[in-house]
Amino acid sequence: MTKTSATNQGSVSLDYGRCINCQICVESCPTDALQRSSDLVFAAKSRRDLIMDDISHDTEANELASRIRILFKSSLHIRHVDAGSCNGCESELQALNNPFYNLHRLGIFFTPSPRFADVLLVTGPVVPQMQEPLLRTYEGMPRPRFVIAGGTCPISGAPFDFGYSSGSGLDKHLPVDVFIPGCPPTPAAFIHGLLLLTDRISQRIHRGRYE
Repeated sequence: MTKTSATNQGSVSLDYGRCINCQICVESCPTDALQRSSDLVFAAKSRRDLIMDDISHDTEANELASRIRILFKSSLHIRHVDAGSCNGCESELQALNNPFYNLHRLGIFFTPSPRFADVLLVTGPVVPQMQEPLLRTYEGMPRPRFVIAGGTCPISGAPFDFGYSSGSGLDKHLPVDVFIPGCPPTPAAFIHGLLLLTDRISQRIHRGRYE
């Protein structure tokens, strides 16, 4: 196998020119995307040919991700973690279960245990005191698992990201699958984000422009 290195945020490359066949990358991979291989009997005339760029955009990986999301279209369970919010987002989340929004009609439910959760929904800027509990919750979830940043706070930490006791966003701690902006997001925005996660609705914003 190869040593993995981040080329930019959201992408990963495999470099056979750095591999010493120690297999640590295989043992550390949380999703089994890397597997043991004996296919190290090869050569290349170009150093560039030893590097596989951005494996997260690989066709097989995209097809697998699509199949996984199809499985969650009929049923999705959410574990919510308040990582230091002002409770504005929580008041909007409570409305999701009322008769008007009725989140259950979409097959989406909240669960108190990470053991039964498919999605980790985080609100708040991830203050230092909540970092360890947040990571423990994430590690306690079965795979495949998804992460949603609900609100401005977990997206960037704003407007309190410069405070000594505040946080600076969720993606510095966990891989985020969906970002839901707003302070707080409306219940409809939360629903849109959940449906977007499962490919039941299309994305409406591209490069900052609402379409």
